[in-house]
Amino acid sequence: MNDAKISELREKFYEQVDSGSLSVVEALKLMRKIAGRSQTDYAKATKVNHKVLVDFERGVGNPTFSSIQKLLAPFNLELTVRRKK
Repeated sequence: MNDAKISELREKFYEQVDSGSLSVVEALKLMRKIAGRSQTDYAKATKVNHKVLVDFERGVGNPTFSSIQKLLAPFNLELTVRRKK
């Protein structure tokens, strides 16, 4: 993916984040796509166990708060609470 495409994806991603229209799992998958990393590479880069990341993305995992923080950190994101719409 070229730099212009990555910038475009990143901009759209942050718009979705700001609007609250993404789940944590959806955000994580998009983050990996923008970063151009496999699950294995992203897990290594964030120092999270590969199985934790795979299970979380499949919707069957139960990661710790610390793991979620590590997964969100490369995009300068944090886990927050908001009212359901």
